[in-house]
Amino acid sequence: MLRQCIAANGCDALVCAEAPCGSVTHALATTSSTRRARENDDIRVGLLADEASGHFVRMCLTMSSTLYDIPVRTLAGEPTTLRAYAGHVLLIVNVASKCGLTPQYASLEKAFETQRERGLAVLGFPSNQFMAQEPGTPDEIATFCSTTYGVQFPLFEKIDVNGDARHPIYDALVAAQPDALEKDDSFRQNLAKYGVKKETPGDVFWNFEKFLVARDGSIVGRFAPDVTVDDAILHDAIERELAAT
Repeated sequence: MLRQCIAANGCDALVCAEAPCGSVTHALATTSSTRRARENDDIRVGLLADEASGHFVRMCLTMSSTLYDIPVRTLAGEPTTLRAYAGHVLLIVNVASKCGLTPQYASLEKAFETQRERGLAVLGFPSNQFMAQEPGTPDEIATFCSTTYGVQFPLFEKIDVNGDARHPIYDALVAAQPDALEKDDSFRQNLAKYGVKKETPGDVFWNFEKFLVARDGSIVGRFAPDVTVDDAILHDAIERELAAT
């Protein structure tokens, strides 16, 4: 499967082609067999469907759009977007309840509580893609997070962050920041002993990888799973964005 961003028909829409190489041109062609999900030229994310072949092409962010336009769902399943967080500094984290890094919930919550008045929002996206370490239902996840770590920061619907079913919000995050900053390579080397490695360049490596989003919606940083909010490389990056006007 080909997964790459290309410009469609000279416009500013960037699309991720998820189709065999020979069908990409066909899938993107402006023909009666191609349907573009747009609404008054305002839709930023949707699906292009090649109805003849059944292939789908995911439309990513247009160059003029922002992360805030991507449809997401709350942990309770309610449709929403991140529009309410426009103007905030965002720390977006793929979380899990049964991981060795799960205690990071505590430091993430502390950062949220102490810095929310300055504009920091921590957003958690549960994912079960790493050794099935987030198997819970939405209710189980919510109960675990609130009772074990007192989590008050927003949690969203469980999603895939890698692979063909990767959520569009992670398509955007990964495209903007393909590589994560590490403290050192010890965490990566430790997981390698168990056969854990990135399947595709840019993939999220493990639970609790972190993306930093500036107040203007630009995705300005990506940090390895073992980097906590108390580590200098992430702490200082958050401080810089909170101080920016």
